[in-house]
Amino acid sequence: GVGSPDIYFMEMDQIGRYIGLGGAQDITAGMKPYEDLFPPAYWKSYVSGGRVFGVPWDGGPSAVFYRKDIFDEEGVEFPKSWQEYAQVGRKMAKDLDGDGEIDRYMGLTFSWLTQQWIQGRGGEVTNEKGQILFDNPVVSEVVQWVSDRIRKDRSMKYKEPWDPESFEMIKTDKYLTVPVAYWYVGFGLQKFAYRPELEGKWRAARWLPWQEGDTPTGANAGGSGWLVSPQAKNVEICVELLKYISARKESQVHVALEHGVFPVNMEALEELGKQPLAFFGGQKVYQLLLGELEDTPPLTYGPEWSVIMGSLQRAIDRVVLEGAAVEEAIKDAVVEAKGELG
Repeated sequence: GVGSPDIYFMEMDQIGRYIGLGGAQDITAGMKPYEDLFPPAYWKSYVSGGRVFGVPWDGGPSAVFYRKDIFDEEGVEFPKSWQEYAQVGRKMAKDLDGDGEIDRYMGLTFSWLTQQWIQGRGGEVTNEKGQILFDNPVVSEVVQWVSDRIRKDRSMKYKEPWDPESFEMIKTDKYLTVPVAYWYVGFGLQKFAYRPELEGKWRAARWLPWQEGDTPTGANAGGSGWLVSPQAKNVEICVELLKYISARKESQVHVALEHGVFPVNMEALEELGKQPLAFFGGQKVYQLLLGELEDTPPLTYGPEWSVIMGSLQRAIDRVVLEGAAVEEAIKDAVVEAKGELG
């Protein structure tokens, strides 16, 4: 073939940049009437200047997936805040074979996943103008907290969740929690990290408040959707397909149950919220996270997200892997990002 496909699929954090570069057709006439079907936090990523350039397909509301059976065996209640999570982690992380190294961790995290804690506290990385916003006390405190869990407590492991080692550790009971977005259920817990014996032993908790007593909060890591290529000739047909994929309740319910993703069609979510999930011991996880969406602070990806978040991620790597001071690493990241943005 020649040129790009008529319709293409893209991660939500890249969409603003593509729209700004003219990489998507205006489909306002066909999709605007369906706006109320989608949560505003997701819909806004596909809108620029009041015009609609795409449609959401799935979202990434963050949760803390945890092994209820092991918490029960240890006689430990699941924590109610991230501060309590740190305390419990120091107790639950263990050297199981006596070699002096931690074998069982409270959980894992990685540089790009830190955005979840930033958003959960109402912080920002950038905005619609592409400004650098991460040089602030909220981000510094979050990065220090993450680093302390890995370097000081050794209760969490700094590992990409897609790493084969992560899948193996989940299958062999070495991670007690996985703080990550819902899409990891379908592609991680129920696929690459799947073990039949774990059916019913996992549970999901809403994203935790920073400390007990804080107002309920939430976070989001990822999500994706569909755009129509500027080269597409039959735009009306493309829009009809997008309606079928994303605006039709039955399509979204089907993909959620078959592939373990989190649809962003509200009619589908309301239907899914009624259904207990056997993998989670009968827990109504969609209902749980539908409630979290209402409390999730906004996070703007903006047109320069990949550059700005990339600089912050490298700063987090320096802090966690090299022991760099948080404030210094973040200030250096600001200089780096400004240089890349020109």
